Amino acid sequence: MKRNLLTVPLLSTLTAGILTWPSGAFAQAVIHRYSFTESATTTAPGSATTITDSGGSANGTFYGVGTFTGSELTLPGIFYPNTDGTHNTNTTGFVQLPAEMISSLPTNGATFEFWINWQGGPIWQEFMSFGEAAQPGLQLGGGHYLMLCPEDNSSLLHAEWFGVNGAVVLTAPELPSGVTSHVVLTHDQIHQKDYLYVNGEVVASASTTATFAELSPDPDEWLGCDEWQDPCFNGSYEEFRIWNGPLTAAQVQASYESGPTNASINTGSLVSIQISTPTNTTIGAIIAPNVLGTYALLTNSANITGTAGITYSSGNTNVITVGTDGNFHAVGAGTVTLQANYQSLSASISVTVAQPIIALQHRYSFNGPVGSTTITDSVGTLTGTLVNGTSTASLNGAGQLILDGNESSAYVSLPSGILPNLTNATFEIWAEYNGNATWAELISLGTNNGLVGEDYMALIPENGATGTLRWGINEGGEVDVDGPAEMPVGTISNPSPVDTNTVPGGEVSIAVSYNYDAGLASLYVNGLKVASGPETKPLYTIQDVDNYLGQSQFYGSGDPYFPGAIDEFRILSGAETELQIAVDNAAGPNNIVTNPGALVSISLVGSNTVDAHGAGVPISVVANFANITNVNISSVPTVTIASSAPGVATVVNGVVVPQNIGLATITATYNGLSANLPVTVFDTNAYPTLLHRWNFHDPANSTTINDSVGTIDGTVEGAAVLTGTELVMPSPNPVSASSGLPTASSGWVDFSAGEGLVSSLPNEASFEIWVVWTGGPVWQEMFDFGQAATPGYSLGGGQYLMVCPYDGSGGYLHAEWDQRSINNDDVTLQGPALEIGAVSQIVYTHDQDRQLDKLYRNGVLVATGANPFLWNTLPDTDNWMARDQWQDPMFQGSYLDFRFWNGALTAAQVASLYAAGPEAIGGPTLQISAAGNSITLEWPANITGYTLQSSTNLATRVWTAVSGTPTVVNGLNALTVARSPTSTFYRLNP
Repeated sequence: MKRNLLTVPLLSTLTAGILTWPSGAFAQAVIHRYSFTESATTTAPGSATTITDSGGSANGTFYGVGTFTGSELTLPGIFYPNTDGTHNTNTTGFVQLPAEMISSLPTNGATFEFWINWQGGPIWQEFMSFGEAAQPGLQLGGGHYLMLCPEDNSSLLHAEWFGVNGAVVLTAPELPSGVTSHVVLTHDQIHQKDYLYVNGEVVASASTTATFAELSPDPDEWLGCDEWQDPCFNGSYEEFRIWNGPLTAAQVQASYESGPTNASINTGSLVSIQISTPTNTTIGAIIAPNVLGTYALLTNSANITGTAGITYSSGNTNVITVGTDGNFHAVGAGTVTLQANYQSLSASISVTVAQPIIALQHRYSFNGPVGSTTITDSVGTLTGTLVNGTSTASLNGAGQLILDGNESSAYVSLPSGILPNLTNATFEIWAEYNGNATWAELISLGTNNGLVGEDYMALIPENGATGTLRWGINEGGEVDVDGPAEMPVGTISNPSPVDTNTVPGGEVSIAVSYNYDAGLASLYVNGLKVASGPETKPLYTIQDVDNYLGQSQFYGSGDPYFPGAIDEFRILSGAETELQIAVDNAAGPNNIVTNPGALVSISLVGSNTVDAHGAGVPISVVANFANITNVNISSVPTVTIASSAPGVATVVNGVVVPQNIGLATITATYNGLSANLPVTVFDTNAYPTLLHRWNFHDPANSTTINDSVGTIDGTVEGAAVLTGTELVMPSPNPVSASSGLPTASSGWVDFSAGEGLVSSLPNEASFEIWVVWTGGPVWQEMFDFGQAATPGYSLGGGQYLMVCPYDGSGGYLHAEWDQRSINNDDVTLQGPALEIGAVSQIVYTHDQDRQLDKLYRNGVLVATGANPFLWNTLPDTDNWMARDQWQDPMFQGSYLDFRFWNGALTAAQVASLYAAGPEAIGGPTLQISAAGNSITLEWPANITGYTLQSSTNLATRVWTAVSGTPTVVNGLNALTVARSPTSTFYRLNP
């Protein structure tokens, strides 16, 4: 997909079990209105017509072919842009609105309101696209935008922000074709919430931090076409309005009832409110309140659930609490009264919460004899059949089904009737995966038309979109939960079905806990939660006539068959807890333990040493219960893990992440018991030193940036300017011309080829760059080192290492080492995009010895990735700052400092450099601790050339060397001295 989802928490205030939404009102008024009442005519190819803004002064221009009826504008649509990205005004039409119209909208928010009649056709016909294309004015790729389209690639109505903070997406059932629809998108910038309405009813909402300002510059304000080479809109516009604030749900309903010719949002007074929720639920459920308001002047009630000023309360917070997410959370059994209050009116409802019932519904243990095709359901009645069995795809007689993938296309067919009986559910499978079977489906329950899947749920060991383990549901659109990696690959010891002594060589347990009541699905590997995400599509509405193990719902389209083995498959009604899934994993495929018994002990399992330059080491919290031992409870929510010295090591997602050399104690607690693990962070490397530094203090308007440490100077090209303190790039910094060369108004820096800038770097090296990014389109690379596909020209990537502040794959800070031109491989690291207008530090480290790269943003590690590539594989042909190997926008902003380090910087070293700022060079950290009448000073033992000094008077600037020989303890020099009766200052002086 070309668009991705990003959501952020909604701000709210919680006090004593009552959730209060911040209130605030604005006098909404139409600031732009287009009624398309231009004289009835059919435009000629390539023609232009003024579109009047009766609400403001932002008249638009219609280009191309279309029909004005006097009350609407009809576009022929469907046709694509020209291959060079220009608009095809000979076959279709679009409206160009004034530049900067959207980015200058009010800071409190706005409302976009349409009456349109979509005539169907291909997907991604955007009827609104505001922002700036990756190449402004051309339909060659998205830059940043706000868009609406009637049908996306998941057959959904689609609204999307794509800006500096990533993407925010709202989806709903696709618009009907051939009828007029009222579509409204409201953006509440104060309360950070967007709503999407169709025909007066809210159909989607999303939390957001997006602002109109981040869409600037926005020259590409279009109706009828978009920034991509998508088909143009096929249909008619009756009315388009922009309001100077977010309309409330009641106002949207009022506008819908008023129709396209009457811009009225008068609701009349609020008469009453009603609250509705499920009246029966289970512990763990997340209950979204639904509040309707009856207004004096409205025919229909308005769903006012998200309206500012509504408060919610619970009569018993031991049963149901009010969450900061705006929902009720069922936390205990009992009956409680929930209440909504708004404008002196109230409404209540009684809800009963019960313990969830979890029961085994179906169990397949594959215990049949060799050659049998019967796959027995030992708990239920849905016995399956092995299809296309062969000598290499059969039951092995030892409780395992061997599948050989496409060799025989063998799979298990299960009867229908599994999903319709499930609301909350757990799916558990023990299996081995041989790998190299993208889009093979291990579990696939649903229906297909013989060619593609229609409605289904599937567990995919290696999906083709992200290359990772995936569980998802498709019902009128797909919602997926992806793991961090593919299903672990194992090798079957002996796949022969006649070998009854076959021992699993790589068996993995995978579980999916689907809590429909809570709208949440969680994915587990070997008993540990690896991913979770919102899921609101019900299982029980899926017509499951095509239920498979090992065959995809898309088998008719060429998806491969699952290669590996299956040992056990279970289906349970009810969503199992993290603890029960951990117990199931510990018990294994042949045993069922529903009650672990009393907790006996816990322990922390992991390495006692951590390399300061490594990615970290995993640790596990293991529990022994009365009825089962060795249960990995690391994913259980009530387990806490903490470090005694976060400056030395932290714990993130079960991994001890090194920060600085020294000793830390990791402590885990669970149900009143605790366990400790002492961890030493060591550093065997020499303390890093500078190789190159460009601090841009060169004379103003000079054409050379001098390397103050090494001997490799750079040449300032084009419109880039040295000010004496920084290097400033033009804003905007234009894309390279069609020739692949920068334009006369572009700015960049060139380092001469053949100087070994990158290829001669030591095995471990780091880039540290300080910039102020001024925003703009995606893919502005701050530097790009290597060799373009056509050397010297920005016509396509060859081999390179680059970093950009804001990418086109989700709006991330993006570092990439790309060698696809020689071995079809690349390494990508991503983190939060840079803040516009702020001084930012970015550090990229490459460690060939450990085959590891790290990316830091403002002193904080944001990404780590394995990288087997070598510096000497990057040719020193095209080494550029602000320019890259593609026809992307060039970097706009300023450079404050750029440093190359001899060594892979550690987290502590990066943090020290960030604290020092772009002008200073932060050195090793000196730690001081006191005990009794002595103090102990500690500093890294791997530094050379530093002297420990003290002073009793900073005003005199007299420093003397501290006597004594330090000892090395846990990688630190430690020196204990007597406490002085006067104030004493200490420093490490190079």
